[in-house]
Amino acid sequence: MTTAVDSTTPSTTRQAEFAAAYQANVAAGRPPYWHVHIHTLGELDWIMTQRGWSGNVDELNQIQRATQDEYIVVADLRDANFSGAQLVNAKLIGADLSRAFFLGADLTGAQLVDSNLSYARLRMANLNGANLQNATMTLVHGRRATFAGANLTFASLQGARLSQTDLRGARLVGAHLDAATILSEAQFDERTQLADVIWNGALLTRIAWDNVKRLGDEDFNLTRGTKRGVVVEGIRNAARAYNGLAGALKEQGLAIPASRFRLRAQVLERRALRKDRQYVNWLGSAILDAVAGYGERAGRAFVAYVSMVLGFAAAYFFVGQAAGPALSPLGAFIFSITSFHGRGFFPGTLTALDGPFPAVAAAEAVVGLFIELVFIATFSRRFLGN
Repeated sequence: MTTAVDSTTPSTTRQAEFAAAYQANVAAGRPPYWHVHIHTLGELDWIMTQRGWSGNVDELNQIQRATQDEYIVVADLRDANFSGAQLVNAKLIGADLSRAFFLGADLTGAQLVDSNLSYARLRMANLNGANLQNATMTLVHGRRATFAGANLTFASLQGARLSQTDLRGARLVGAHLDAATILSEAQFDERTQLADVIWNGALLTRIAWDNVKRLGDEDFNLTRGTKRGVVVEGIRNAARAYNGLAGALKEQGLAIPASRFRLRAQVLERRALRKDRQYVNWLGSAILDAVAGYGERAGRAFVAYVSMVLGFAAAYFFVGQAAGPALSPLGAFIFSITSFHGRGFFPGTLTALDGPFPAVAAAEAVVGLFIELVFIATFSRRFLGN
């Protein structure tokens, strides 16, 4: 059961404790609320008011106030202790919260835009729906924290420890990770947005990608508007998210999920071509999908090969029965194979260029050449990584 948020002003005793701690820490050259335990939203708001700190400040306000010689001082809450605190919807925009303790704290819906959370302890903290856009979260300790539905757009997550975190529905567009970022057993789902993430070697091997059928970038971008240009741009933005994730997964040897996400990107690109009325390119893309799944489905190329050979074999058999010379089923099959590979134009006594057999054989040779090229490309991508 969620504890009720306490927004009441702290007692005079607590106010005196905060004032004494502030004076002692400043005199000792420490952060003003070093190791001070702040329990409630009311206590936090009182401290912010006493110090003249504004958690509502944004970049635009800073520029406007600076031109009037009024400079806003961001909240300095370095090393403060918020463990277990109920800080729902707290306004800490631009605050310096580096090395602060948030063990088990409830920061649901908190405004933390541009805040500095470097080295902060967020273990088991609840940040559902929190706004962490542009937040600095380098080397943050966030094991088993919940970021469901949180906005982490352009957040700096280099070296962040986010093992077993809940990132379902989180928006990580443009977030910056690195090889030291830990995402072991983190949870993603079909609402998580990952466009333009700078993965930079972040380990992705211990994430259940089988549970991520789609990315949230798709629904987000495909509902942005109805104008053709907006729709096309949205589809391609979603495709870019899939391609970026697929590339990062492929670099780490996760070929199966990488293939699945890359295939989804190609499907979206085809949809963008159709919406953009590039029908010739759309048709070519559709054929590549049907024949080989854009190089990600090698089995389709084999099915296409067998289907074409058998289909043309049937054509040769019935053409022979109708116009001669008649071929046995085996003969029609062999003739189809040789025609498919470009060597069956004039078998036996078939020498007339204007006869039905050479015409069908020529068509099969053209189709065969295309399928062979697709098969080679599929083989190279699937087994050689080219």
